[in-house]
Amino acid sequence: MEKNKLQHHNIITDTLFDDIQKIIEQGRKQAYTTANQIAVLTYWHIGRRIVEEEQHGEARAQYGTRLIKTLAEQLMPKYGNTFSKRNLDYFRQFYLCFNDLEIVNTRVHNLTWSHFRSIIQVADPKAREWYVKEASEQMWSVRTLNRNIGTQYYGRRMACVREGLALPSPDIEANDPLEYIKSPVVAEFLGFRKDSKYDESQLEQALIDHLQQFIMEMLCKGLHKSSYANKFIMQSDLN
Repeated sequence: MEKNKLQHHNIITDTLFDDIQKIIEQGRKQAYTTANQIAVLTYWHIGRRIVEEEQHGEARAQYGTRLIKTLAEQLMPKYGNTFSKRNLDYFRQFYLCFNDLEIVNTRVHNLTWSHFRSIIQVADPKAREWYVKEASEQMWSVRTLNRNIGTQYYGRRMACVREGLALPSPDIEANDPLEYIKSPVVAEFLGFRKDSKYDESQLEQALIDHLQQFIMEMLCKGLHKSSYANKFIMQSDLN
């Protein structure tokens, strides 16, 4: 009898553990996904603001170079290497390649900043749009995306369409379930420097703190129409 009770207890414990583990993993994934979406949209708005400011310069190219360099010098001491001159250039290019926020909002749910950073290197606008759509819908990992860009999959595919040939299959690599956690992009966005030592629990707590603060600010301020935060949320469709 005691043996049966023990076995029954072990079964319940194992089931409970599995259920809670699933809840934790799902919660973590949602937290990282939300932080990534906010990061990508933040970078888009930074790029937009830089481009708008550049348009007021007399010598646009030279003015833009000085502007980004000055911004980087001011931002990096406070926010880290995420806002280096090179990355600010990426944000600017991101906006120029995808100046329609609706497209970014539609695709950002399945793509990270690393995805977009790879795609903006593609010269052909039609190819960029195709890679964004395909990577988002098929949930490609960054490695899969980079591999297909590197092998010029879009160009080969279009050539087969024109010639009526069978379409080549894209190179697909298995998704890493910990890709969000391993990626330094979210960690840097939350204030962790590349040379900082932090464990997973610290990163998780930082995510909770930032998201909690983000939500509380919206509730406490009542989303005033005059606030930049309100405009950002409405434009980004995060509410």
